[in-house]
Amino acid sequence: MDHAEAVRVLAVEQCLLGELSGPEREEFEEHFFSCPECVEALEVGAEFMKHARDVFSRYRTRESRRG
Repeated sequence: MDHAEAVRVLAVEQCLLGELSGPEREEFEEHFFSCPECVEALEVGAEFMKHARDVFSRYRTRESRRG
């Protein structure tokens, strides 16, 4: 997989969501280790997901206190 293909198939996003099949994941991982753009995108996406989980967790906690 080259960078253009990774972008076209949304490999970073699919990787973060656990939606890549075994062979797709292996292809992306081979590309990932030589592509600083995908490394950065994966790091930023993972950080975003972490913060989103935290925010939604706090929101659910507040909502459960109201109910």
